[in-house]
Amino acid sequence: MTRALFPVALGLILAGCGSGEPSGPGAPQPTELSVLEAGHESAVAAPNSSMRLVSKGDGEVLVSAGFFNRNALARIGLPARAAWARGSQRLFINDPGNAALGRVRVFDVTSNGRGAELADSHRVAVAELVRLNGCAAAPESDVATNGIAWAADGAQLYVRAEVRRRTGDCPWDQVSSIIAVVDVEGGRLLEALPADEARRRHPELPGA
Repeated sequence: MTRALFPVALGLILAGCGSGEPSGPGAPQPTELSVLEAGHESAVAAPNSSMRLVSKGDGEVLVSAGFFNRNALARIGLPARAAWARGSQRLFINDPGNAALGRVRVFDVTSNGRGAELADSHRVAVAELVRLNGCAAAPESDVATNGIAWAADGAQLYVRAEVRRRTGDCPWDQVSSIIAVVDVEGGRLLEALPADEARRRHPELPGA
């Protein structure tokens, strides 16, 4: 019986390994957050130096893939913080918005400088903080999020979600902040821990 079951079990293991789904959270990679300030133009070069994120200082941000190739990416609040993934194919911007609460925004960027916003990592992290507090729902604007580190060469993002105000029925009395690891392309939660515990488990995380 054991001999007959072994090939089946091995086949299931191999099938799982080849499914293409992320197996779990990767370790945070060194991630440098650059400040985009109001009032003057600044640029953040991609790690492979082929592109730059350009902030015009008025809330408009672009991706430059050459002097004559500038492509609009988004409008954001300023000051903001931004970081490219190590593979230069993705970047996140911690957008303070108009309410000074803030949300992380993630973009996929092609080699010719065209950008598209990906599945909402902000909402994934907010939904998990709501769940951990035992609430069925809560105003999304009660929680601020910010990206703090890339993992898996841009496939995953460490996101801090923190209660900033209480305007709805959720008491927010269980967990005030978490660090969530999000599969940025699929918008799938891979791990979420209270912030202090996450930093004990991942001491290499930079400051939030």
